Amino acid sequence: MAKRQTSYAGALRRLRTQRGLSQRALAAAIGVSQPLIVRTEKGARQPDGPEEIDAVAGALQLGEEEHDQLLRLAGYWPSAFTALGPDDPTLGAVARALTDRMVPEAVRDELRRAIDGVLGSVRTALEVGLAPAEPARDGAAEPGPGRPRERLPSRRAGQRSR
Repeated sequence: MAKRQTSYAGALRRLRTQRGLSQRALAAAIGVSQPLIVRTEKGARQPDGPEEIDAVAGALQLGEEEHDQLLRLAGYWPSAFTALGPDDPTLGAVARALTDRMVPEAVRDELRRAIDGVLGSVRTALEVGLAPAEPARDGAAEPGPGRPRERLPSRRAGQRSR
Protein backbone atom coordinates (compact mmCIF):
# COMPACT_ATOMS: atom_id res chain seq x y z
CA MET A 1 0.00 0.00 0.00
CA ALA A 2 1.31 3.47 -0.88
CA LYS A 3 2.51 5.70 1.93
CA ARG A 4 -0.15 8.27 2.73
CA GLN A 5 0.88 11.89 2.22
CA THR A 6 0.09 14.39 4.93
CA SER A 7 -0.06 17.48 2.72
CA TYR A 8 -1.28 18.49 -0.71
CA ALA A 9 2.14 20.05 -1.39
CA GLY A 10 4.00 16.82 -0.65
CA ALA A 11 1.61 14.67 -2.63
CA LEU A 12 1.75 16.98 -5.65
CA ARG A 13 5.56 17.06 -5.61
CA ARG A 14 5.75 13.25 -5.26
CA LEU A 15 3.25 12.56 -8.06
CA ARG A 16 4.85 15.10 -10.41
CA THR A 17 8.37 13.76 -9.90
CA GLN A 18 7.21 10.13 -10.18
CA ARG A 19 5.91 10.96 -13.64
CA GLY A 20 9.07 12.79 -14.64
CA LEU A 21 7.32 16.11 -15.25
CA SER A 22 9.07 19.39 -14.48
CA GLN A 23 7.36 22.18 -12.59
CA ARG A 24 7.47 24.24 -15.79
CA ALA A 25 5.82 21.48 -17.83
CA LEU A 26 3.10 20.97 -15.23
CA ALA A 27 2.43 24.71 -15.06
CA ALA A 28 2.12 24.90 -18.85
CA ALA A 29 -0.16 21.86 -18.94
CA ILE A 30 -2.63 23.31 -16.43
CA GLY A 31 -2.39 26.95 -17.49
CA VAL A 32 -0.67 28.54 -14.49
CA SER A 33 2.77 30.06 -14.01
CA GLN A 34 5.75 28.04 -12.82
CA PRO A 35 6.14 30.21 -9.68
CA LEU A 36 2.61 29.15 -8.64
CA ILE A 37 3.62 25.48 -8.88
CA VAL A 38 6.78 26.22 -6.85
CA ARG A 39 4.74 27.99 -4.16
CA THR A 40 2.15 25.18 -4.15
CA GLU A 41 4.79 22.47 -3.73
CA LYS A 42 6.37 24.44 -0.87
CA GLY A 43 2.99 24.58 0.88
CA ALA A 44 2.77 28.38 0.59
CA ARG A 45 -0.24 28.23 -1.73
CA GLN A 46 -3.34 26.04 -1.93
CA PRO A 47 -4.93 25.23 -5.29
CA ASP A 48 -7.55 27.74 -6.46
CA GLY A 49 -10.25 25.09 -6.38
CA PRO A 50 -11.16 21.55 -7.37
CA GLU A 51 -10.95 22.57 -11.04
CA GLU A 52 -7.23 23.23 -10.66
CA ILE A 53 -6.80 19.81 -9.03
CA ASP A 54 -8.80 18.23 -11.87
CA ALA A 55 -6.40 19.87 -14.34
CA VAL A 56 -3.39 18.58 -12.37
CA ALA A 57 -4.90 15.07 -12.33
CA GLY A 58 -5.36 15.22 -16.10
CA ALA A 59 -1.85 16.53 -16.74
CA LEU A 60 -0.30 13.87 -14.51
CA GLN A 61 -2.64 11.16 -15.84
CA LEU A 62 -3.68 10.23 -12.32
CA GLY A 63 -6.03 7.41 -11.54
CA GLU A 64 -9.20 7.98 -9.56
CA GLU A 65 -7.60 7.09 -6.22
CA GLU A 66 -4.67 9.51 -6.60
CA HIS A 67 -6.98 12.25 -7.92
CA ASP A 68 -9.25 11.82 -4.90
CA GLN A 69 -6.24 11.85 -2.57
CA LEU A 70 -5.22 15.26 -3.93
CA LEU A 71 -8.78 16.56 -3.59
CA ARG A 72 -9.03 15.37 0.04
CA LEU A 73 -5.60 16.75 0.98
CA ALA A 74 -6.63 20.15 -0.38
CA GLY A 75 -9.87 20.03 1.61
CA TYR A 76 -12.31 19.10 -1.17
CA TRP A 77 -14.78 16.26 -1.58
CA PRO A 78 -13.69 13.20 -3.60
CA SER A 79 -14.71 13.26 -7.26
CA ALA A 80 -17.54 10.73 -6.89
CA PHE A 81 -19.36 13.02 -4.46
CA THR A 82 -19.14 16.00 -6.76
CA ALA A 83 -20.12 13.89 -9.76
CA LEU A 84 -23.28 12.73 -7.97
CA GLY A 85 -24.04 16.17 -6.61
CA PRO A 86 -25.95 17.29 -3.55
CA ASP A 87 -29.32 16.21 -4.93
CA ASP A 88 -28.52 12.49 -5.21
CA PRO A 89 -31.25 10.84 -3.10
CA THR A 90 -29.30 7.69 -2.20
CA LEU A 91 -26.19 9.56 -1.16
CA GLY A 92 -28.35 11.92 0.91
CA ALA A 93 -30.26 9.08 2.57
CA VAL A 94 -27.06 7.24 3.52
CA ALA A 95 -25.45 10.42 4.84
CA ARG A 96 -28.53 11.25 6.93
CA ALA A 97 -28.66 7.74 8.39
CA LEU A 98 -24.95 7.78 9.24
CA THR A 99 -25.14 11.18 10.94
CA ASP A 100 -28.51 10.86 12.69
CA ARG A 101 -27.85 10.95 16.44
CA MET A 102 -31.14 9.11 17.02
CA VAL A 103 -29.75 6.08 15.16
CA PRO A 104 -27.68 3.98 17.57
CA GLU A 105 -23.99 3.67 16.75
CA ALA A 106 -24.37 -0.12 16.44
CA VAL A 107 -27.03 0.36 13.75
CA ARG A 108 -24.81 2.85 11.89
CA ASP A 109 -21.94 0.35 12.05
CA GLU A 110 -24.24 -2.36 10.68
CA LEU A 111 -25.26 -0.04 7.83
CA ARG A 112 -21.59 0.55 6.99
CA ARG A 113 -20.93 -3.22 6.99
CA ALA A 114 -23.97 -3.82 4.77
CA ILE A 115 -22.85 -1.17 2.28
CA ASP A 116 -19.31 -2.58 2.28
CA GLY A 117 -20.76 -6.02 1.54
CA VAL A 118 -22.85 -4.77 -1.37
CA LEU A 119 -19.87 -2.87 -2.78
CA GLY A 120 -17.73 -5.98 -2.45
CA SER A 121 -20.31 -7.89 -4.48
CA VAL A 122 -20.34 -5.16 -7.12
CA ARG A 123 -16.52 -5.25 -7.37
CA THR A 124 -16.56 -9.02 -7.68
CA ALA A 125 -19.24 -8.89 -10.38
CA LEU A 126 -17.22 -6.36 -12.33
CA GLU A 127 -14.03 -8.38 -11.98
CA VAL A 128 -15.59 -11.58 -13.28
CA GLY A 129 -17.56 -9.82 -15.99
CA LEU A 130 -21.08 -10.46 -14.69
CA ALA A 131 -22.18 -6.84 -14.88
CA PRO A 132 -23.09 -5.54 -18.33
CA ALA A 133 -20.55 -3.14 -19.80
CA GLU A 134 -23.01 -1.47 -22.17
CA PRO A 135 -26.49 -2.01 -23.59
CA ALA A 136 -26.96 -4.41 -26.47
CA ARG A 137 -27.03 -2.86 -29.95
CA ASP A 138 -30.73 -3.49 -30.39
CA GLY A 139 -31.45 -1.40 -27.28
CA ALA A 140 -32.24 -4.39 -25.05
CA ALA A 141 -30.33 -4.61 -21.82
CA GLU A 142 -27.61 -7.20 -21.52
CA PRO A 143 -28.40 -9.89 -18.98
CA GLY A 144 -27.02 -9.16 -15.52
CA PRO A 145 -26.14 -11.52 -12.72
CA GLY A 146 -28.69 -14.27 -12.32
CA ARG A 147 -30.18 -13.70 -15.80
CA PRO A 148 -29.09 -16.26 -18.38
CA ARG A 149 -27.73 -15.17 -21.73
CA GLU A 150 -29.62 -16.26 -24.78
CA ARG A 151 -27.74 -19.10 -26.41
CA LEU A 152 -26.72 -18.58 -29.98
CA PRO A 153 -26.49 -21.51 -32.35
CA SER A 154 -22.90 -22.67 -32.60
CA ARG A 155 -21.19 -22.75 -35.96
CA ARG A 156 -19.87 -26.02 -37.21
CA ALA A 157 -16.46 -26.27 -38.78
CA GLY A 158 -16.58 -25.06 -42.35
CA GLN A 159 -19.77 -23.02 -41.81
CA ARG A 160 -19.37 -19.35 -42.76
CA SER A 161 -20.81 -16.46 -40.78
CA ARG A 162 -22.96 -13.92 -42.56
